[in-house]
Amino acid sequence: IGSAFLTMLGLAFARAAAFNYVASFGTPYSTYASYITILNMFHGPSMIAAVEAGTKACVTGLSDLVTPAATSASAIFSGC
Repeated sequence: IGSAFLTMLGLAFARAAAFNYVASFGTPYSTYASYITILNMFHGPSMIAAVEAGTKACVTGLSDLVTPAATSASAIFSGC
């Protein structure tokens, strides 16, 4: 049970870090940040699809932003 709790806590912190990373780019990207969920934040293309589905907007430049965010979110699982 402790391992599951720590995993969920880590995912919550990773989501918050990803949200802050996206929101730090200003108003246009902060509107997209609310579409990033724990389920899709580890895979850049799924984040892009979620944003496109949620906003119905053209997000051609978003791949430059979410690919590093997905990599950073996945880094919590690598060893030190």
